[in-house]
Amino acid sequence: MQDSNNNNILIICRNLQSVRRLLRFNPQAHSRYILASDDPKVHEAAKECSWIDKICWIEQMESFYNVADGVIHLTEAVNQWLKSLADDRHGFPEELLFFTRHVEGGMTTQRIQDLLLLIRSYHFLLNTYKITSVMVISQPGMGWEDDVLIETARSRDVDVQVIGHHSFGVLIKKVGSFLKIYARVAYYAVNDIRFNLHNRLKSKKTERVDKEIVFQLCSSAYKHIENIIPLMKALRHRGYNPVALCWHSNGRYTKEPGADQVRREGLQAEELEKWCSFSDMWRSIIGVFWTWKKAKRKKSEFLTHKDLDYLSVPLGVLLWTSVRFFIVVELPQSYRLRQALKKYFKNHDPLAIKLWGATALKEGYFAWKSLNFKQRPLIFHYAVGVYMIDWPYQMLDNSVDLLFVAGEINKKIVEKTKFVPLGKIEICGQAKYEGIDDFKKKYNVTQSRSYLKIPSSFSMYILFDSSAVLRGFMSSREQAVTLNALLKFASTHPSVALIVKPHPSHHVGIVEDMIRHGKDLKNVFLINKNMLPYHALNSADVLITKFSTLGMEAMLFDCSVICCVLNGKQRFNIYEGAADYIDRIENLEALLLKLVTDNNFRCKWHDEHIQKQKDFLARYFCEMEEPPSVYQAKILDRYLATSR
Repeated sequence: MQDSNNNNILIICRNLQSVRRLLRFNPQAHSRYILASDDPKVHEAAKECSWIDKICWIEQMESFYNVADGVIHLTEAVNQWLKSLADDRHGFPEELLFFTRHVEGGMTTQRIQDLLLLIRSYHFLLNTYKITSVMVISQPGMGWEDDVLIETARSRDVDVQVIGHHSFGVLIKKVGSFLKIYARVAYYAVNDIRFNLHNRLKSKKTERVDKEIVFQLCSSAYKHIENIIPLMKALRHRGYNPVALCWHSNGRYTKEPGADQVRREGLQAEELEKWCSFSDMWRSIIGVFWTWKKAKRKKSEFLTHKDLDYLSVPLGVLLWTSVRFFIVVELPQSYRLRQALKKYFKNHDPLAIKLWGATALKEGYFAWKSLNFKQRPLIFHYAVGVYMIDWPYQMLDNSVDLLFVAGEINKKIVEKTKFVPLGKIEICGQAKYEGIDDFKKKYNVTQSRSYLKIPSSFSMYILFDSSAVLRGFMSSREQAVTLNALLKFASTHPSVALIVKPHPSHHVGIVEDMIRHGKDLKNVFLINKNMLPYHALNSADVLITKFSTLGMEAMLFDCSVICCVLNGKQRFNIYEGAADYIDRIENLEALLLKLVTDNNFRCKWHDEHIQKQKDFLARYFCEMEEPPSVYQAKILDRYLATSR
């Protein structure tokens, strides 16, 4: 318990450069200083400041489960206000004006989740250390997080001092962030025009064909390509005409967009951009100006909205950047996509369609709204990964007529989340993983290590799935603490290889900095984030992850799995007894030490893991005599025959 008469000062220091200011700082007498940072290097450097009484972390490791109800409530309040901006004649229709309920990155609903988790973390700091004043050392790129802290402190009548707020680096970053929004608008528009012109010159619009089955594809990432290719081939074998309906203009430039990857497999693909006319593009630009003008007139109403409040912190001003991003960046893209979809389905009557994310994602929702409901196609769905967690943002999706799941475990989870009615679920395995056996036949362990340029002389190979920082899923603290422990372990055990594989959506930053900080470590290998994980999994003895579906793939490679769930949420223990679950970093260090120093323990531990994994996989995947994609095609054939 802290002395209530003390002046307890919280210092927010987010990077090493900020520590230099502390070295020149003159502390006040009779004041107690608590330094908070989510960078382990700052924790080490700050120890030189003897006047700092306590060093702690900024953000807690809470998950989306802690704030989901609040996020849903606030999203509904924001959407209610957005709908007031509707204008069918000059702006955009009401059906485009909403934040999706899906939370997995981005500047809209994810931003609301970020906001609530940050407020809870700041409240924890203020309460735990009985803070009387806050000193924030500004860092470029963290202005929004600082603004959330300032508003939270003000709601508690806690004084805040901001140092470096007007520094050149911070100002440049603010201007850059502002310009980046409009640069993205221009980039998307140019992308639309580029795809439109290229595809019009390269190929004509596809004509209506019999027995067409559509797979909506809005990404060029290979994991999404491999998710549809097996079933498309199986359907073609049964006499259907599968086509990948692609939308690429909202993605980054790639030399081989998804449509070309599908065609490389000998399958048909259609770019939606060619269905978007130049008048649609012009109309989308005019709509942005009209809607943004109307939004600015109603800004004060949004900033003072009575429902935009959390733990007595007013949220309107903190969410205004998300509103601007939505109107300026997302709305014109949504309009162009919707127009293209309407024109495509006016000329095509597919028998069945796999929507992008069912109707939980806006791309799938717009496709569903654009279908010809007089000749409504069968809507089927299956996930890119696995259904393993109870998803608090899930809603009953009445659009789905048929849901494919891998086995009984998946079916029970879907039944619990009430994603679709019980009679619409079919167990059929997971077609996505059909290629793993072929991969293992083509590459042995030594060949995979050679491919990654990792020597085969190490005694043990640890693969760390560093994931991507996303509040509610993987906190920056969890990522940093785990990687820091693994780097220290690698430094004291040079016979162990540490392979680090970030998620494709990972932003270059602290992971790379921490690895560079230990540049003398010859046994640490950073893998390209965009590379498929198969070579890394084939090379590893142990995978360390949180709750990624990479754990499932690791089991298919006979790789033991350790799940670091440092926030202690047992709802993330998704692999039952097939993985070791770690809730304290000290326990991970102790387990790794035991595995390296005790060969008998390691052999016994590994053998037990492999057996438990086999038992789990046998329950997770249903047994069948043919590949899952072939079985899925048969089920679709049966459903279509019944509907016809």
